Amino acid sequence: MVKQQEQSAGFEQKDKNRILIVDDDPDIRDSLRDVLQLDGKFTVRSCGDVFNAKKLAAEFHPHIALIDIKLGNDNGLDLVPVLKHEFPGTICIVMTAYRATDYAVTAVKADADDYLFKPLDMGSLFLTLEKHLFRQRLEREKREAENRFRAIFEGTHQHLYILDADGIVVDVNDVALESHGLEKQQVVGTRITALPYLYIGQQEDDNITRALDSATEGRMSDLDINTLRSNGEALHLRFSFVPISSETSKVDLILVEGRDINEKILAEQMKKDKEKAEAANQAKSDFLSRMSHELRTPLNAILGFGQLLEMDQQEPLSEIQRDSVGEIINAGNHLLELVNDMLDLSRIEAGKVALNMTSVSVCQLIDECLALVRPEASSRGIEFASTNAVEDGCFINADPVRLKQILVNLLTNAVKYNRDNGAVTVNSECTRNGCIRVNVIDTGRGIGEDLLPLLFQPFERLGAENSDIEGTGIGLTVTQRLVKLMGGTIGVQSQPGQGSTFWVEFEAVEDGTE
Repeated sequence: MVKQQEQSAGFEQKDKNRILIVDDDPDIRDSLRDVLQLDGKFTVRSCGDVFNAKKLAAEFHPHIALIDIKLGNDNGLDLVPVLKHEFPGTICIVMTAYRATDYAVTAVKADADDYLFKPLDMGSLFLTLEKHLFRQRLEREKREAENRFRAIFEGTHQHLYILDADGIVVDVNDVALESHGLEKQQVVGTRITALPYLYIGQQEDDNITRALDSATEGRMSDLDINTLRSNGEALHLRFSFVPISSETSKVDLILVEGRDINEKILAEQMKKDKEKAEAANQAKSDFLSRMSHELRTPLNAILGFGQLLEMDQQEPLSEIQRDSVGEIINAGNHLLELVNDMLDLSRIEAGKVALNMTSVSVCQLIDECLALVRPEASSRGIEFASTNAVEDGCFINADPVRLKQILVNLLTNAVKYNRDNGAVTVNSECTRNGCIRVNVIDTGRGIGEDLLPLLFQPFERLGAENSDIEGTGIGLTVTQRLVKLMGGTIGVQSQPGQGSTFWVEFEAVEDGTE
């Protein structure tokens, strides 16, 4: 706005100080103007009465006004409050030919900044002008510094307080006030330990006192404080106490910066919880691993002796004894299956499964797995069918031992949960994403949509535990995790009464190479 006024007034130099001379003596006006303009630091306008002075001031916006007290019928002192009000910061210096101190006192009471006696001494005039311009420049720089400080103080996202050396709040920014739902007058003048939204106990009070003492001695310190938002939520702040020294190096003020560490504390807590969970999971895996090894030794002995009893031709078992030994062997095999599954699961969770990734023939894999499961299927009249949409020379990238374990488990489940005289179909197909999918389709009872999310959970048998179908509830969990370890995917589609389709996908490789 000032720049526009200067341009409209036709100023020759924007950095010159503007002086308005108001005197009813044209000779004094002209001589003053000539002397000031000759100095080269000033742009000067002049007039002889209050009316024209107001008009010129509106166009000119002077830095300094030299005003004669006696302006014909006008009183120059009437112009002083007008200029002060309309143009804040304008320096008003009154001039008078009367050297009586009463005039000087009257000028000061009228809010004049200074006064000069006529005839004017040019040396005194320039000294007076320089003195007031210097003061004006300091005040302007102070205002600018205060504005910059206020912009930073209020523009930050941090909670900021300014305390005196006794810990009394001198200033506080809007961020802190809005977070806690308070007005500035409720905070300013209060010791920081007495703020109503801080959870301050004796320990915290002592810690803050020590932080204040350190700040007054010129040392910075940090302190975590629990506070309360206006909505009742907890807010964790990390207060930094920063000493502010005066020119005498004495600490008069302390800046307290409160940084929101809610997310950091939450992250640290989550990290601790994760570490505890991982430690507990590792302990569980180690326990299962050790127990599985310990159980397998006596189980193998039980199964071995049971098989020897069945095979003993010298002292053959009676029919009742043979049935009893058969039950022992069946129960032992079931328990051994559970132990093996638990051992696999614990190894996977502990990250101790070693994979030998290589190319595996899809068709050969299916044939080998069908041969292993076919006897069990035949005993219940379940037929196997195999249709392959992929060529015999197609390969997938996987660990052959673990891949066979996966497919055998899916086939075993397809037989176990099928109906008598049902069917199991195995087929393979190429997918659009460069993988080969193997589907295992059964004609069993199917699975409800609400139970599908539980399917791969450990020890979850979806109600089959109440039936006469044997199982551990671990096989599918191990299968899913082995598939993921080898970079594949596993899925299921099922409807009650219509059977289920389990499928696995793995990356296809060409020519039997990885």
